[in-house]
Amino acid sequence: MRRPPLVSGGLVRRTGLAPTVGWLLRTNRVLSPITDLRRASRFAPAFGGGSWPHGPVSESRVSRWESGFTPVPHAAVRRYEELLLLPPNTLVAPLDNLYRYVAAAEPLRLTLCRDTLPDDPSEGLDNLLDLAVTAAPLTGGQWDDLTAALVADPRIRLVPSASWSTITDRLVAEMVLSDGVDWLQRHEALNRLLAHPVGCQAAIDSCASLARDRENQVFIETVCALEATGHPDAARHVFAQLRDPTHQRARVGALLAAMRKLTVGHFTEEQVADLVPLVVDLLADRDTAHLAAQLAAGLPLDRDRRYRQFLTRHGTPVTTPPDTLSRQQTLAARIAYAASAEATHDQVLRADPILPVLVEDTLFHPSPDVRLYTRFLVAATPYRAALATALANELGGGRLRHDPALAEAILDSLRILGDRRQQPLVERLAIADGVPTAVRVSAAHAVGHLGDGVARTVVEHAAGRVAGPPEGTGGDRPVLEAIIYSLGVNGRDDLLRQLATDPRLPATARRSASWWLDRPAYVRRSASR
Repeated sequence: MRRPPLVSGGLVRRTGLAPTVGWLLRTNRVLSPITDLRRASRFAPAFGGGSWPHGPVSESRVSRWESGFTPVPHAAVRRYEELLLLPPNTLVAPLDNLYRYVAAAEPLRLTLCRDTLPDDPSEGLDNLLDLAVTAAPLTGGQWDDLTAALVADPRIRLVPSASWSTITDRLVAEMVLSDGVDWLQRHEALNRLLAHPVGCQAAIDSCASLARDRENQVFIETVCALEATGHPDAARHVFAQLRDPTHQRARVGALLAAMRKLTVGHFTEEQVADLVPLVVDLLADRDTAHLAAQLAAGLPLDRDRRYRQFLTRHGTPVTTPPDTLSRQQTLAARIAYAASAEATHDQVLRADPILPVLVEDTLFHPSPDVRLYTRFLVAATPYRAALATALANELGGGRLRHDPALAEAILDSLRILGDRRQQPLVERLAIADGVPTAVRVSAAHAVGHLGDGVARTVVEHAAGRVAGPPEGTGGDRPVLEAIIYSLGVNGRDDLLRQLATDPRLPATARRSASWWLDRPAYVRRSASR
């Protein structure tokens, strides 16, 4: 079977997994604000202790870890976080997701090796299970410990069996409400349960059930999560959302899942054949054509009569011309240099050969998965703030007018890399006149991930453009829906209640605001922990 050219992602394909992991560790050490630890000769002697129970570490071992010659164990990454005063899981969470993503497409099973249970006896497996099946708060780190323990011993059986459903329902509910590292940890926890020989059925059902809920407001990641398992039921649910989606965003999630499942061989030959007519139909849909073209790259379409008729009517599906690729590389190099010049305290990393590759993949890689994981990877480095500044600067200079696709990519990147310093710019774009609707929607989605919340004036402006007769609303409704998403992520119940009870707004907007308010209080509290 022919496979699409997305097997293990751009950053791993071009730089290698081990060097990329080493780059993350070295970048954090060399650019640390703790100047005494910037040199390996001083960092290594400080390594013993804390979460590293294996005694002294030599300078040469640090060098081998950071150059990619020696695999880095989980406890060592934890110790990097402790010594460099990074919040827990800053490095562990993106590496867990990266290892799992690559392992799905590679012959070797790659994981960030860890102890199976937390060091603190009070956080044992039984206690974690009790927390997960009650209304008690559960942090991302506890989800990490719980699912790592369950995967480490697949013989564990939960009693009653419904506990699996209770756990996975709660996990999915928290994942769609969480952000940043909190989201990464729950995302990885769900992927572990999707791969669990017993828990996978409950995890699949939890995702599929939420995807079938027409009031649900987070469709894409709910359906896309099914890419992580080869279980036949997961493929069945993906096909159901391709054929008769609950929402257009659910179909987007199904396309993303199908791309990954095709790449790693989850589909049978019969299912691959069934994909062909579906993809031909989606190629003709403006909203799905780009993703369908990527999926088509791995399908035997050339011999299909309907596909030949499609080519006659519409021409070759979307491809990126060589001159565009060259412009993308030049832009990525410029952004990387600007960020490096601001972030580096001397010339040590000024010529960093990996950063431009990661910036290019952050913005332009054809796989949404690779773009996502790359953004989280660079967000876990001291380059984060400088990259956000450089990306925001690119939104000026006519980019919105001449290259709206680039503006969308930058705004999507700022959802992970940005902070309150970019919030005023992004808020202005969300409600600006003369800006393409797709860019305004991207800005409205991004603003919920920046700062402490969406400004009331922005919400009222977006609502005012939608209120009243349906004619004349144009592209303002999807912008308001995206702002409601941002309010939900921020937990701005005051503004959500205002929108949910505003009789001037369309019923769909009021229901969207109500959906966020109706999430269980304990789930909402835990999702931000």
